[in-house]
Amino acid sequence: MVGVSERSDLSDGEQERYRKIQNHNLPDAAIRRFLDDRDLNIPQGDDDFQRSVAQQLSDELVGELVQQYKYAGQQTLNYWILTGVSEYDLDEIVESAKQEFPERDDVEGIPNDPFLADTEIKNTKLYMVYGFFTSTGGVEPVTGTPRSELTTNRCVAVLHGGIDLLELRTSEPIIAKRIVEQIADALGGFKDSSRYQPAFDSGFQEVFNDLVEKYTNLKVRVEDRENTTVDTISFTSRESESGERKDARKDERVARELDERGGEITIGYVQLNQGFRFQINRKQAKISIMKHEREENINRITQIINDVLRETGGYTQSTLEEIENVPE
Repeated sequence: MVGVSERSDLSDGEQERYRKIQNHNLPDAAIRRFLDDRDLNIPQGDDDFQRSVAQQLSDELVGELVQQYKYAGQQTLNYWILTGVSEYDLDEIVESAKQEFPERDDVEGIPNDPFLADTEIKNTKLYMVYGFFTSTGGVEPVTGTPRSELTTNRCVAVLHGGIDLLELRTSEPIIAKRIVEQIADALGGFKDSSRYQPAFDSGFQEVFNDLVEKYTNLKVRVEDRENTTVDTISFTSRESESGERKDARKDERVARELDERGGEITIGYVQLNQGFRFQINRKQAKISIMKHEREENINRITQIINDVLRETGGYTQSTLEEIENVPE
């Protein structure tokens, strides 16, 4: 197979743009959504779509394309609150983290011990890229004896300037928790009570529901009733004649559980009025984005979560203890 650096049909500039796209493993569908959203021409009928994109776009646009997916894509967003972190300059957070977190060589082969791999400040946001080793199952080919193998994963911690809501992009909640704790330790002055996962409680759910165009599937925790052995009921909406999923909340059985019997949605796949789609897990304060989503849209989703938390008192420590937990 021809390597990225060996294409003879591209100029030097086109080759460099092609290499950037290839190196970030961007799906064609994601690139098409990026082009369509910016009203740019989408190449058609080419056996190498990404080559055509590299030939068509400027260096600046390819840079923007890569930036949109550099830390984004299919992500699980774990939300944490660190009361008072917004009082720090982002550069100060970076320098403190570099002193607190180990380097890769120091934790080589040690599972679940995050090391700081890279940082970037972009548009009032700080991206802190962490690596960590995880154990995977393996088998010795000759004897069949189980053996442990290690692979490297990453977590991207995103700190948004001006707010105390941290976004940890990883499918490993224990890693998210550990990174938040170590960021707090690196900066110093934080009480244990000033770092916590926000409560996506009934007040949050009520306000959030007004932003939801539809739930296509959901789980409802039913109210405790006598003579029932059921704790949670799952619902999946049917498709309309056009192939679109209907809003599961409009089903009379779902409405009965929610309105008449005091049930509440614990997990659901939603489509917001703004068009964003993701699964929200209220108990774990996390969101799972199934498609290869752009950075700008993930930022907007986090801003929505922040706004709902502000409206519903989700920042409990800043509300109850005010300045007490904010470091000097």
